[in-house]
Amino acid sequence: MVSMLADLFDPFVPFARTEVLGALLFAAALIGAGWLRERRIRDERNQLSAIANSVIDGIVLESEDGTIMWANDTYCEMFGYAREEILGRKPMEFVFPPETAWDAEAIASFRFTVNHEQMGTHRNLNVRSNGERFWNEMTIGAYTLADGQKHYILVCRDVTAVVDQEKALEETQAQLSALVRTDALTQINNRFGLDQTIDQQLAAGPLAVAQLDIDNFKDINDLYGHVAGDAILKHIARTLQATAPPAAEVYRLGGDEFLMTIPHADVTLARAAM
Repeated sequence: MVSMLADLFDPFVPFARTEVLGALLFAAALIGAGWLRERRIRDERNQLSAIANSVIDGIVLESEDGTIMWANDTYCEMFGYAREEILGRKPMEFVFPPETAWDAEAIASFRFTVNHEQMGTHRNLNVRSNGERFWNEMTIGAYTLADGQKHYILVCRDVTAVVDQEKALEETQAQLSALVRTDALTQINNRFGLDQTIDQQLAAGPLAVAQLDIDNFKDINDLYGHVAGDAILKHIARTLQATAPPAAEVYRLGGDEFLMTIPHADVTLARAAM
């Protein structure tokens, strides 16, 4: 190498010196182009990583067997682990509470497949490293590399507040629905409750219907007042419920009118019940 460099400056070998210099410049150009390309790729990866770490959703990249290859900051914070604690592991090892935890055999045999039932969006009850439980809405997608190898991207979002709101709304709707079907005075089914269920009861099979009213109930109200009348209505409602056959339903239609439906019963049983 030393003699070659010396020859480059030998005035008697001008052609050799020119050729070697050209070769060196070409090699330097190639090395420079490769370095620039690698730096550009590295810069692009850093930019993508910065973008992924800035989003509010947790993002994790997994191999076909579920091994974590990369995770953004939000995913790590969501589960309460440092990135180095989860890289190379499978989420099934640490994301589920004890009652739904996977056993070692299931974790080892797990494989993603395209059109797998896990593709798409799902909600799972997960657990953080400190034991706190939360609802994770997870969307799973697959992409294929140039060499045909598949990887899977999981986008995770903590939707615990949303689930709590949905449960509260469902409870409120159930309470309102019950109030609409319930007689405010006697706390038994009302006429609207009968309208909602009578078709279903008739479709289930033979149905006996018994109707009851109170003779001279108006006189009771007039003589003793509506407080006494209300007490009698409540007492009759409680008595009907306590003595009704199994599966029977008791309704107050309004005023002093009551009705009882008795599935799979004949007239004799209906009369006995009243």
